[in-house]
Amino acid sequence: MTSADQAAAFEAIRVDARALLGGLSDEQLNWRSSPGRWSIAQCLEHLLTVHHLIEPKLRVAVHTAPPSDKPYRPGFLARLIIGSSEPPASVPMKSPKIYVPPVAATLTDLRPAVDAMQRELVGLAEATEGVNRSRPKIASPVTKIVRLGLGEWFDFLAAHERRHLWQARQVRQHPDFPGA
Repeated sequence: MTSADQAAAFEAIRVDARALLGGLSDEQLNWRSSPGRWSIAQCLEHLLTVHHLIEPKLRVAVHTAPPSDKPYRPGFLARLIIGSSEPPASVPMKSPKIYVPPVAATLTDLRPAVDAMQRELVGLAEATEGVNRSRPKIASPVTKIVRLGLGEWFDFLAAHERRHLWQARQVRQHPDFPGA
């Protein structure tokens, strides 16, 4: 993907998140089908938590990456990670503790935070135009063993966000969802 493709992916996610949250009450936002399942709010809070942990590293990498006009191509490990993050979620994944979201949120707080996160990701992706998006390698906040290039991180984050928006839509479509 080009930097423009990645920026467009985050813009599409921003529009999708806005539509997902449209018309919800705080009760609906925080409803869970069972105690072990996430609410819509938790899906989105999880994305915000991930963003707050990786965004500073991305920002530094964007501004320190060397110039390059070579096309970016994700490596084998990155393709596996990105592919397993795309919806639909056929294999459930347990979220590492540092990424576990809070239990409740309000639309008043969540909607602008999600919108701002997506706008920030659009801007960061656009800023990678003309730089080497395979470098620098950025370590995961969970494990230093996993290190992805700048472009790989953007591809992963977009896939991961699509997965959790899909998960949140499953909550909203549940037959016991309040007001459904």
